[in-house]
Amino acid sequence: MGRDRGLISLLKTRKADERKALQELKRIEEILIERKRVFRDCELDCEKILQQLSDLEGEHRGAALQQGDASRVESINSFSRALRRKLAKKQAILAKRQEELERASERASVAFSVLKEVRIELKKVETLIDGRERSHRVHGAALEEFAQDELTNQFHSKK
Repeated sequence: MGRDRGLISLLKTRKADERKALQELKRIEEILIERKRVFRDCELDCEKILQQLSDLEGEHRGAALQQGDASRVESINSFSRALRRKLAKKQAILAKRQEELERASERASVAFSVLKEVRIELKKVETLIDGRERSHRVHGAALEEFAQDELTNQFHSKK
């Protein structure tokens, strides 16, 4: 019976491990969701800057050139350079956000693997306990049947 208490204790420990692993996975998934949001926001900022740059260098510069407005063309060129610098900074930030997102994704994958392993160990203990209980029931039933057979044999041998 001492072994059964040990198995029950092990089962409780494994269930606690499962809860901890699940909490850790949820925490990491929340971080992953936040990192995805931050990455997407940065990506949208880059797209907006690219669109501004495209509009500026396409339509506005073309119109200024057709009108022969040299000061406007210079202003557009100056603003284009500023947008390119801003875009380069945003793209560097975007690359960092990409790395952070990949690391968070890797951590989520590891946490999921840990949870999976903990659940496998929990299932092994549960299976062992179930087998032990089933064995005790079968053993008890066999003893009862043996006792019943002995009583029947004694009753028949007395006749």
